[in-house]
Amino acid sequence: MGVPISGSFTIFEETDSNGNFISNTSIQGAINEANPGSVNNDTKFSELIAASTLHSFNPAFSGTLNTLSDVTKASQYRGYPYLSQVTLCYHQTSSTSACSCGTSGTYYIDTTSLQAANNFSNGTTVISANTSGSPLAPAGFYSAGGAFLYWNGTSQGTDINGNTVNAADCSNSGVTVPAPSSWFGSGNLIGHFGTTDFATLNWKVNLQIDGYMQKNVTIGGTSQCINGCAYNSQSRPNNNTITGSGSITVTRLADSSSNSNNQVNDDGDVVLTVSGGTISHNGGTSDTDGNPIRTLNNTRGVYTFDQGETFSKTFNFTNLKVADGDTFQLDIIEG
Repeated sequence: MGVPISGSFTIFEETDSNGNFISNTSIQGAINEANPGSVNNDTKFSELIAASTLHSFNPAFSGTLNTLSDVTKASQYRGYPYLSQVTLCYHQTSSTSACSCGTSGTYYIDTTSLQAANNFSNGTTVISANTSGSPLAPAGFYSAGGAFLYWNGTSQGTDINGNTVNAADCSNSGVTVPAPSSWFGSGNLIGHFGTTDFATLNWKVNLQIDGYMQKNVTIGGTSQCINGCAYNSQSRPNNNTITGSGSITVTRLADSSSNSNNQVNDDGDVVLTVSGGTISHNGGTSDTDGNPIRTLNNTRGVYTFDQGETFSKTFNFTNLKVADGDTFQLDIIEG
């Protein structure tokens, strides 16, 4: 139940003839729901605050809370308890293994117990390994109380291929799903760096791709780059859902020669080619509007630059294919 997010509520809970809380919709009742017995004899608002837990506040109403001393008014309790601390059993691909509880851990969910969406109006919509609710827990089967459900990293009910995976009692386990891909691919080529007799140039490539660690790669700046440099790099998954969406930002850094600036020395371009995806664009026909020129059915994007310009541009894309070989290729040509 908990404190409602709209309408009226009370600070203290009514009790029945046996001294049990009636509804748990007051602040006192909601705290009791998240931590039974912790506030039975409390009669002061300050006592209720002291018995509260930070991760149980709904940030939409409480605001940012660093400590319980940041709680100063009753309205901050709307939506409490937001995340409840629970112990869940987990397995990435097998409901049977989750039910046998080979691996268990502490998680934070937005219901007081793990609830399947098809048994409750909404069910558990947040499973996180952190009290803040971010990042969300990795995809896999979660089990508690003799039942299991499948969580795909952002919601429950469908696997990474969009197939429905129904929650069930552990007596009906035996469901398996494919494991999420753990790498872009064995090739995962980030870029070729081409130059015209310059060994002092540096470019930075920043990867922000859903489901993978953010990564910076610095290209160039060595004598071997006089005739071009080739870089091959991979980014590890971060337990969030791989969606095929993301961005790659390319920035010209200050070079190490005597002029020591980040202006390009010659005309050139930066070209991104993606595998099985679409490079985004707002409809323009050139790269002067902050979007790349697109070709090859929108799988190739190009930004051009002129001598003396500074350069920092972003490619956005969707439906990037997690390939067994190269996932994308980035070519930076200065000169």
